[in-house]
Amino acid sequence: GEQLRAGNDPAAESWSLDHGALIAGVWALLGCATNMAKMNDPAASMLRALAGFGESRGDGVRAAIRPYSHGVSTAMIGEEKIWLECCNRFGETSAASRWSGSFMAHSRGLFDNLRRDAFSGMGCYVFRSPRLYLAIRCGEIGLAGLGAHAHCDQLGIELMIDGKNCARDPGTYVYTPFPAMRNTYRSAKAHHVPRVNGREPAELSRGTFDLRGAAEGECLYFGPRGFVGRHAGYGPWVYRLIAMEGESIVIRDFADGGLLLSDPSPGSLPFSPGYGRILP
Repeated sequence: GEQLRAGNDPAAESWSLDHGALIAGVWALLGCATNMAKMNDPAASMLRALAGFGESRGDGVRAAIRPYSHGVSTAMIGEEKIWLECCNRFGETSAASRWSGSFMAHSRGLFDNLRRDAFSGMGCYVFRSPRLYLAIRCGEIGLAGLGAHAHCDQLGIELMIDGKNCARDPGTYVYTPFPAMRNTYRSAKAHHVPRVNGREPAELSRGTFDLRGAAEGECLYFGPRGFVGRHAGYGPWVYRLIAMEGESIVIRDFADGGLLLSDPSPGSLPFSPGYGRILP
């Protein structure tokens, strides 16, 4: 809320000194519409609507939550031909501009009772079964493009098979006390994302709560075959295709424009289960 009222300007006084958003959020959860309205806080308006106190418009859609009106969906996104085209494009891309790898289960039935949920408003796509959890980050930057809490994790995955972490987001660790560590934990090399050696898909030097200019992810396909998404953080399009084949999750990354892709596996960064904490 402070960032939005400050016009996404870190130099504005209200950026760090105005804590009205916290007060407005409390009023929103208590249902105090009159007090909250005095704050003119967009985040609190959204929180109020999600808590069931929002004002309905004539079309039956609450204005405060219109940016998230997609909600949760199990419907298919994209068409079969898009999936097939992307599979063909991967095969036609030069070896230096593509990468593939897989995560395999040790017994059959990995995809039994599989469910998929698209949280397209926040940019998260999830496949889950009793033995599988796969979440894919692909979507908006947040806070009107400021990306105060965003990471360079577009097309990144979190994957668990039979209770084993195969790919895991490292967490946040810290914010302002150690800017270098803040940037390390929000960098591409900390996440399982399509990788271009020596480059980041966004500018990390703007500030610890500023990721303006980072490219949004675009979901092209989300359905029974898997997922396809892309982003242009490196200039040309970078694609990630995630297929469910046999008893495996297969990752296929490829890029336009001759970009050189490498192994997307994150480095050995300690996992941070909470602010200021890391596990050995």
